[in-house]
Amino acid sequence: MMGVAASAIRFWQHEFWPHVRPVRTGAKQHVFSRRDVQVLGLIRTLVRDRGLSIREAKARLADLISEGAFPDPPVDTVVNPMEAAVSRDIGDETDGLRIQIQELREALEAARRRTAVAEDRIAVLERDMARHMTDCRTRLARARLAIREMISDVVGPGGG
Repeated sequence: MMGVAASAIRFWQHEFWPHVRPVRTGAKQHVFSRRDVQVLGLIRTLVRDRGLSIREAKARLADLISEGAFPDPPVDTVVNPMEAAVSRDIGDETDGLRIQIQELREALEAARRRTAVAEDRIAVLERDMARHMTDCRTRLARARLAIREMISDVVGPGGG
């Protein structure tokens, strides 16, 4: 199923329980719901394609489920092999998009944090610049006053 060995799927069932819960038939076969197939497809994408560890994949899956990415299906939705293949293909693409969306959200949050830091730096620079301009105006006013006094000393009072 999904190009994954049965032993890997059984391992994932155990590791990602209760997110993957196939029904067992009287003949001891596992029958997967559409949601199970979607979750397994995402697990495959995270572990095999993205190279995440099981722990990282569990965390990512938990995040996606908490965001409502995999709503609980009706109890009686069971997939036949052809539906599973189609679902896998669609699910793989959807899962990849979900991961990209999550990565974009994380990048956006990081950009927001950097923007806040930059805005704080700008505010400090603006305050420093205003203080510097005030100092320059004060020095200029003193210099003008000193020049007037020198001119007055040279020319004399009221002279000109």
